Amino acid sequence: MESGHKLQPKQIKKGDSIILSGTIGDHGIAILSAREELGLLTDTVSDCASLIGIIQSLMHRIDGIRLLKDPTRGGLATALVELCEDFHFNCEIDEESIPIRDDVHGACDILGFDPLYLANEGKMILLVDSKKEEQALQVLKSHPLGENAAVIGQVTGTTHSPGKLYLKTPLGTTRRLQRLAGLMLPRIC
Repeated sequence: MESGHKLQPKQIKKGDSIILSGTIGDHGIAILSAREELGLLTDTVSDCASLIGIIQSLMHRIDGIRLLKDPTRGGLATALVELCEDFHFNCEIDEESIPIRDDVHGACDILGFDPLYLANEGKMILLVDSKKEEQALQVLKSHPLGENAAVIGQVTGTTHSPGKLYLKTPLGTTRRLQRLAGLMLPRIC
């Protein structure tokens, strides 16, 4: 295998783009629906998939990827909070930009779950140099596992203390997101 580009976590800076490779919450709702026999009328299937092929494509074609992370346990919000805290940056994501299937949204509304905290098994979060954002989206969207990829936010600054994650709501307000406390769903992986 030819060598590709390296991840660049030490180069995270204000303006870097946050990209999500696809819809969130599919796995959590599929498993909950099957396990709990809730009678939900949903055709949601788990997003469980190997990401090695799409990651190899990204790493070989794009210089400027800062980080990759899977949003499995604790979902998208917890995964991003962990990145912010561990790598000392603040970021803001836009709620309206986050791809969520209608049936997942509906199930979450009925059950009182926040899709930002649902498990995912075949998705990834990328932090990438904003100059490489379009190129990263093209690579993702050219792969079946990335066809719903979207830019969901950006790094708003770096800090010497653990960073923070903020969510911009459709109303234009901003709220801070925390790690998932406890278990939203019984452990499924």
